[in-house]
Amino acid sequence: MPKLTILGSYGFLWVAVALILLLDKRHRDCGIALALGLISSVVIGNLILKNAVARPRPCWLVEGYDLLVNNPTDFSFPSGHTLAGFIAATILFNYNRKWGIAAYILAAVIGFSRLYLYVHFPTDVLAGVILGICIGSLASYIAFKKLLKKQ
Repeated sequence: MPKLTILGSYGFLWVAVALILLLDKRHRDCGIALALGLISSVVIGNLILKNAVARPRPCWLVEGYDLLVNNPTDFSFPSGHTLAGFIAATILFNYNRKWGIAAYILAAVIGFSRLYLYVHFPTDVLAGVILGICIGSLASYIAFKKLLKKQ
């Protein structure tokens, strides 16, 4: 589980996918949507919601609990790993169903890893899923229907 959760750390995997897509002219529109979605993830999830809700992590509430990963220093709600994963999966699904299904499976596994590792409550992950699908849908709409069709 620690190795699975690393895939979602700092959105690294999803940022790498976005960069690869941005470099390929055939898929640049999907890369733009992913970049837009992931930037939204940082702003909405990490900068606004985590600080506004200020929910402690479950591992902070139990003294002496030995974590399998480094103890996170930011707040718990929503799960940023799950949020970024579901934003990316939704955008990829809207662009290419096969890519999206694979991404949804990976995003779900990463979200589960956050529960398994005791760094998030179930509602943190659930909020990441719901917000991720909403933000991913909006980013897809903006990028695919509005921005790129005007060029």
